[in-house]
Amino acid sequence: MKIIRNSGCQNSPKNAFTEMYSLALLRSDQKKLKDYTANNASFLLPHNNHEVSLSELVLNWDSPIQKITCLSAISHGKQASFLATIISKDQLYRVSIHYSFKTLKAEKMDNITIFIDTIQK
Repeated sequence: MKIIRNSGCQNSPKNAFTEMYSLALLRSDQKKLKDYTANNASFLLPHNNHEVSLSELVLNWDSPIQKITCLSAISHGKQASFLATIISKDQLYRVSIHYSFKTLKAEKMDNITIFIDTIQK
């Protein structure tokens, strides 16, 4: 899997944290997610029309991810957003993730909303 990171995150620890967390989320890295997710966090998946906990979270791609391109990771106060594109065999996905941090220190994610749009390549 090739990952193209956003070079604009290095000057902001919260932006870098948002990008790191988002990449773990897109790769379904449950161990890393567990370390940085609040105990009672919820994941809202509008494209599937339901809300789940971390232990129930499954992001299904049509085949293994070939490439993730991080377009933007921004934060302000207790809010953050991440934009990316994902290429998976014959499918191109646009992903937008919106976060609430548990505290202003941005040590754990609290409420996460994941928007995924598919585009034929």
